[in-house]
Amino acid sequence: MNGISWHRDGGVLRIVLDRPDKLNAVNTPMLKELKARVNDGHDESVRVVVLTGAGRAFCSGGDLTGADTDGAVVAANEMVQAIAGLPKPVVAGVHGAAVGLGCSLALACDLVVAARSAFFQLAFTKVGLMPDGGASALA
Repeated sequence: MNGISWHRDGGVLRIVLDRPDKLNAVNTPMLKELKARVNDGHDESVRVVVLTGAGRAFCSGGDLTGADTDGAVVAANEMVQAIAGLPKPVVAGVHGAAVGLGCSLALACDLVVAARSAFFQLAFTKVGLMPDGGASALA
C-alpha cells in the first residue's frame, strides 16, 4: 500500500520501503503511510520497530520524477518526528543507498545496522543547501 509493506512477528514490527524499481524513493503518500505504520509502534505489544528497504537500496531520497509531491516537506518532517519520538527502539537496516531524505530517515532511528554495501549521503549539501528531513539536528 503506497509503497510501504509491513508485518508483525511477535513484538517486532517490520516496515519495508517497498518501491525497489525507484530505489525506494519516497513521495507524499508513501511518507504519510510510513508515519502511520511507525505510529503503529505505540501498540503495547510492539517492542521494536525495524525499518528497511526492498531491493538494492534502503532509500534514495525524495522521488523527483513523480507527481505526488504536494505536501512532501511537511509529510517528511512529520515522518521523521514520528520515528524520533517513538518511545521504543527503531532499528534501520540499511543496504545500498541512504541518500537525502533516506539518510535523514536512518539518522532518525535509534540504531543503524549497515551492510557493507551501505552508503550515506546528504545530497543537498553537495549544492550548498541545508540537508532535508532534519538531518542537521539528527546527526
